[in-house]
Amino acid sequence: MPKRQRYYSIFSPPSLSMSELVKTTLDHESTDRLIEKWLEHHNAGHDAYNEWFRDVRERKHEHFGKQIIAWNKGAFAPENVFCRTVDTGRLIPLDRTWTTHVFHHHSMQERKRSMMPVVLTMLPELMLLRGMHDRGCDEIYIIVTDLKRQEMDDVTEYFKLVCKHCFGQPCKPTMEKRILYEHMRLSHTLLRQRRTPCFPQIDLAVRAILYEKQPRFLVLFSYQTTSYSQIFFTDPVFVPDEDLFHDYPTGCPTCCTDDCEMIRFPRRGLETASVLKIKTKTKRKRVKPRDMCNWIDCDVSFGVVPRHRKSTSESSECSNVCDEQHPQEKTMILGQSTKGSLEVYMMRYLSSKIAQQIDEELMSSVGAFSLDQLMELAGLACAQTLATVYRKDVFPKVLVCCGPGNQGGDGLVAARHLSMFGYQPTIYMPKPGSKDIYQRLAKQCENMKIPIIPHGLNDVELLRQALLRPNTDVILDAIFGFSFKPPVRAPFDAVLPLINDSRLPIVSVDIPSGWDVEKGNNHKIGLRPDVLISLTAPKEGVKDFVGRHFLGGRFVPRFIESKYDLNLPVYPGFDQIVELISEKNSHSQDTQETEDK
Repeated sequence: MPKRQRYYSIFSPPSLSMSELVKTTLDHESTDRLIEKWLEHHNAGHDAYNEWFRDVRERKHEHFGKQIIAWNKGAFAPENVFCRTVDTGRLIPLDRTWTTHVFHHHSMQERKRSMMPVVLTMLPELMLLRGMHDRGCDEIYIIVTDLKRQEMDDVTEYFKLVCKHCFGQPCKPTMEKRILYEHMRLSHTLLRQRRTPCFPQIDLAVRAILYEKQPRFLVLFSYQTTSYSQIFFTDPVFVPDEDLFHDYPTGCPTCCTDDCEMIRFPRRGLETASVLKIKTKTKRKRVKPRDMCNWIDCDVSFGVVPRHRKSTSESSECSNVCDEQHPQEKTMILGQSTKGSLEVYMMRYLSSKIAQQIDEELMSSVGAFSLDQLMELAGLACAQTLATVYRKDVFPKVLVCCGPGNQGGDGLVAARHLSMFGYQPTIYMPKPGSKDIYQRLAKQCENMKIPIIPHGLNDVELLRQALLRPNTDVILDAIFGFSFKPPVRAPFDAVLPLINDSRLPIVSVDIPSGWDVEKGNNHKIGLRPDVLISLTAPKEGVKDFVGRHFLGGRFVPRFIESKYDLNLPVYPGFDQIVELISEKNSHSQDTQETEDK
């Protein structure tokens, strides 16, 4: 009976430590033997790995000669950083390549040597290595491949999933299945695109993260897309400063203008990165300017200090609520009233630019949503939030304050749904919107006989009368959205103080009016809501919000959630909202439940 081949899994423990791969020199056979042992592929001829190793020995992949693996061993010095070339299988000290191909070229012809494109385009990564060493980090792994842009994005998502499993979410039993699926899908994709020689380096890095936690961060780099790299940090201490890497040995010393060709190193990723407008010069043909990704994408995948991961069986069997064995490291806790249990989620807070990017992608040809659809779904979530917290038999009269933008459109939709729910809404628009969709939504409310405070010279006085308790029981704030930037201008500077002084309960949509989307209510001019309904995902400015917090984003597609690492909670039943509970707002829910009783 033939011997059954052992099933290979990415989660099978390695038989070789990562440190054994870092040697002064390695020849063909020893290098291939070490990597084969690491990957635990002992049956030649049944997969692409062994075919690749065999072809390397026979020199069939000379066109992959620029592909290298760079390691930083111990103290940072050029002689301790090595390159392993695919076509020779040897580790070469980086200082030799650096000196030969960077500082001593005399003509453009010399710049076209085989190793030169790799080292030149690795200059930002080498500067990053030096800067990280200055901050005490010597555990670095760089993957240099020939992947194209889309393939790099696929590998990036794969690494994010693995890093979440190791450092961020040990309590999700389905994470391993997702990793195994992505491992299989990625291997088939690279094989189909003839990128198979790139996959062993990727597998090595994944196993280093899974079992040794060796690299404090890793860099994914491709010499085919020289201006695009991905950096993953496993420790927030080692996120680089904004102006740490502008001392290049060549080129301008600082980022002078947006037209500068230097690669940026933003502190927190794309929020602070410059987008270059590149115009292609062609004869007799007009070409639109295109955006060029000319930065290092500092993608902080997790915001907690790494700790040793529990075994697979222990992680899958632990309860949803972590106890002393799994200290709480999540930023939010999801309360599911339908099941009577809590599940821990580590959610991402969105900046203004990221929120804008998500909205644009939802309404692009990829997301395929229209603005009308998003407003309808958001307004329904807002109406359901208010109806969940404030019963119509106790708080029947609702004053819906709408701004002139899309936030105000959400408020108009919510007013229509509240009227259908049996509430008595009244609409106040300090500055009515001029867009066609806004006017159509207002017309729909008029058709449903919803009162609208007329806009005019005395509308502030009419608002003051409407805020009296017999006329209004609760306020729905839909004035400013995530694009708002202080200060508050007229006519809203007179409206917000009146709403605050009314002492009526306030439900704010997405972001309380007057709050900075990223800094919160630091100017002390914004509303002080009792309830907040975040749309799509919470914004950075509401981290310190202490009231009852709900999330309405059941329309977000899975691919957008995965792309932006939103980690959205599960919505209970058929609800459009889910309540988010944290240490700062847990007492608000207890107080509300006591009042209801």
